Amino acid sequence: MPGKKDKDNNEVTQLRQALRQREAELAILNRVQMGFVSQLDFQAIVDMVGDKIREVFDAQGLQIVTFDMRYNLIIRHYVLEKGQRLHVGPVPISILWQRFIENGETSNLGNLPELLRRIDPGFQPPAGELPVSSLTVPLWHEGKIHGAINLFSIDQENAFSQADARLLETLSGAMSLAIENARLLDETRQRSEELQILNSVQQGLAERLKVQDIFDLVGDKIRDIFNAQVVMISPYDPQTNTVEHRYAIERGERVYSPGSHPPGGFRARIIQTGQPLLVNSNVAQQAAKFGQPTLPGTITPKSWLGVPMLVNGKVTGILSLQNVDQENAFIESDVRLLQTFAASMSVALENARLWEQEELYRKALEHEFEIGRNIQESFLPETLPQPPGWELAARLKMAREVAGDFYDAFELPDGKIGLVIADVCDKGLGAALFMTLFRSLLRAVSSIDFFEHERAGETAPAARLKNAISLTNDYIAETHSKTGMFATIFFGILDADTGVLTYINGGHLPPMLINHSGLVRTLALTGPAVGALLNAEYTVQEIRLEPGDLLFAYTDGLTDTTNPSGEYFSQHAVIPMLVGAQNLSTVLKMIRAQVEHFAEGAKQFDDITMLALRRKSQ
Repeated sequence: MPGKKDKDNNEVTQLRQALRQREAELAILNRVQMGFVSQLDFQAIVDMVGDKIREVFDAQGLQIVTFDMRYNLIIRHYVLEKGQRLHVGPVPISILWQRFIENGETSNLGNLPELLRRIDPGFQPPAGELPVSSLTVPLWHEGKIHGAINLFSIDQENAFSQADARLLETLSGAMSLAIENARLLDETRQRSEELQILNSVQQGLAERLKVQDIFDLVGDKIRDIFNAQVVMISPYDPQTNTVEHRYAIERGERVYSPGSHPPGGFRARIIQTGQPLLVNSNVAQQAAKFGQPTLPGTITPKSWLGVPMLVNGKVTGILSLQNVDQENAFIESDVRLLQTFAASMSVALENARLWEQEELYRKALEHEFEIGRNIQESFLPETLPQPPGWELAARLKMAREVAGDFYDAFELPDGKIGLVIADVCDKGLGAALFMTLFRSLLRAVSSIDFFEHERAGETAPAARLKNAISLTNDYIAETHSKTGMFATIFFGILDADTGVLTYINGGHLPPMLINHSGLVRTLALTGPAVGALLNAEYTVQEIRLEPGDLLFAYTDGLTDTTNPSGEYFSQHAVIPMLVGAQNLSTVLKMIRAQVEHFAEGAKQFDDITMLALRRKSQ
């Protein structure tokens, strides 16, 4: 039976263990307090805590991690295995870690491989060897688990005792608040830096910088923040499997490497994994292992950090830093900050690249529209017929690059004058294409001379009009019905000798007949819009223009013009200018100027076309 001496020895041993536990706890707390007094950052405090735990516990491995539940990631701030620091980027939360987070309790696992075979057979350690046993305690803050301290053994089952668990729990409780406060402070600092960079880039985007300007702006900002003499931004083309170093700077000097290159080495690894890569020591050996190319005239770094630029989950480039003077130059906070920066900047750079492509496309499109505009303008008559005793003028102001409005005036085979003003529905290129179709059909059909003599009581002009409008209507309605395109058309034939104007008004705004006293009458509709309805009926009307009379036709772009107050321009406002005896071309210029003055500050949404015919006073 144990004697009193043995009992005393046991008590002494227990007291010594308790004292040792207390000393360890106080030592770590002292380290943390010193960190705050020295205003050290989060990673520095984590390193101090990790180093002290490493001294207290006899373990082959140690991890201090936090959880980013927004992105389902584990951020590993301190990883030690067999005395060697490992630098591992964020990794997805595994099934085992998910169970730990859900339970929120200390986990002491004595045979980890067997457990993983049952719950997560595909598990692979992110770095180093698979542990045999582990002891993990949670880090809590305000009722939420935000991280963990994990001790592990590579080759010993049941390596950790209940006393180890109690000591680690005691230490984690004391450290949780300090670590969380330091983390929040570090995040605030990082976020401030990120926002400054983002603001600079957003300002650059607002100024419509080209892609290379964005690369330069981003690279210069990164150079100002990180402890790196080399900064490179290398977009990646998956189709050719090449990278292009669009930004490269070494010790303040730009290094130019034109053309594309196979990624190789470190960059190839990042492209394959989509994960960051940190090589903090023995870079030359690691570079040789991975086949890392070295640019001519550059220096092999002592520390290398690269992160992927991702768009929609795909690698679009690599952002890399190099320190050519010291090993272990980059810490985990650098990895996180560079990842955040790359994620934000990837979108900005992609937008800039797309904008540049769109700019090239826009210029090509503008060139095509310019060709289309020139072709369309060629469909308008270069000169208008001016029969003796008559004056004719027209003007078209396009709202876009091409127009859906058109006018025409041409001499018919019998010597009479055809007058057309029309407005194709819709806007833009489609309307412009149909404008040429309507114009060509009307002119072609009406110029075929089937009407040397009067037929069935109709005059030749009436028959010519009905034939041209009806054939055009039926062709559009039958052949292009799916497009839903139609046009409002006023088509008149003038007998300059008699002053008689024979006309069809197919859905167009009624032209105004004006004399020296003002408005005499308007020429109402005689049928529907052309092309809207198959076999539509059109009637023919005629009027006689007396000396001094003026016919003014226009499209709805005139009356749909609004000023900044939303008021519409009235067609009656132009009558006083049309009553006078001024040259018609001058009058139409004056009307256009009046409309522009009325709408100053507002955008023109529709084409404005005007056609004026005056019989001169004898």
